[in-house]
Amino acid sequence: MPPKFEYTPEHKASAWADYTVLTGIAKGWGVGGGARLIGTSFGNSYAAKNTIEVPCTVLFDASTHYNWKQFQFSLNLQNVLDKEYIPTPWVRPCCPN
Repeated sequence: MPPKFEYTPEHKASAWADYTVLTGIAKGWGVGGGARLIGTSFGNSYAAKNTIEVPCTVLFDASTHYNWKQFQFSLNLQNVLDKEYIPTPWVRPCCPN
């Protein structure tokens, strides 16, 4: 059964792990990684409701960071495996010429 809200995934989940070196020469450096589950979503065609289905997908993210005093400098990468996916089943309405 399609979700109650159009263009909205029925399920979403994420998990993230992060490690920061606390002592030694690399003190303050850290790395992190995680995964995001984006569930199946449905959209409308011009003829009927909830006829477009976008399958669920899992995306992997990563980061590296450096903590210095009260600041954190980071580089965040999303979709590191470069997986092609459709983020939303949105269809642009027709426009008159």
